[in-house]
Amino acid sequence: ALDGLWQQDRVRLGPSPEEAYVAAEHGRIGATSDGGGRWSALQLPSDKPVFDVAFPARDTGYAALRGGAVYRTDDGGRAWRRCGPEGRAPGSLLAPSASVVIVATARGIWRSSDGCAVFRHVRGAVTLHGKRRDLSSFDLSYSGAYAASAHAIVLVGREILESTDAGAHWQLVPHPAPGRLLEDVSFLNANVGYALAGGHLYFTRSRGRRWREILTLPSAESAEPPAMSFSSVDDGYIATRYPGE
Repeated sequence: ALDGLWQQDRVRLGPSPEEAYVAAEHGRIGATSDGGGRWSALQLPSDKPVFDVAFPARDTGYAALRGGAVYRTDDGGRAWRRCGPEGRAPGSLLAPSASVVIVATARGIWRSSDGCAVFRHVRGAVTLHGKRRDLSSFDLSYSGAYAASAHAIVLVGREILESTDAGAHWQLVPHPAPGRLLEDVSFLNANVGYALAGGHLYFTRSRGRRWREILTLPSAESAEPPAMSFSSVDDGYIATRYPGE
């Protein structure tokens, strides 16, 4: 059970489909290694809410706290150490590999290629509505995100940013449902993935160039904010919340 832990409603898969993590309050992370049957709490050396978490390997993991501090573990979450400076208002944390860490913030995207020791601001621009826009101008403080290997996705309100080189460069992906606010994404690889928008679940096999709607979530079951993570076309997690819980 996740009683007392399910606070941030952000689900992240681990290195295997049976492993998943949930960011929670008071410096804690909910962790399961049996597909959600049993959960335990990992404790960081802080009481601040954990905003996001990523485990690219069973022993190596990263966590971003509200306020911007980033922590790393090399023993599966038993011990954590602070890495990188604080104060970037993180929206999402991604770890395409054990050495590459990406933090989406209110001032664009920051990236470390040395295991979180040093972060650098990602430069560049994308074409949005016919105009070039610097990455640093995007407010990503409330963004959903996904990463697997060198492929990474970050949500920007009604837009999707994509990287195919572990966050070094970015481009825009077509929206699955223009007019609906994007809430979360989960890709299995660079081509196949899911997107949540306005309580509707969409699926693509073409890197987001074409989408089809496959499910509508009942409003009473939607978490705030909604979150999901898929390990295969058929298996995944969608964070839900019922009235009174």
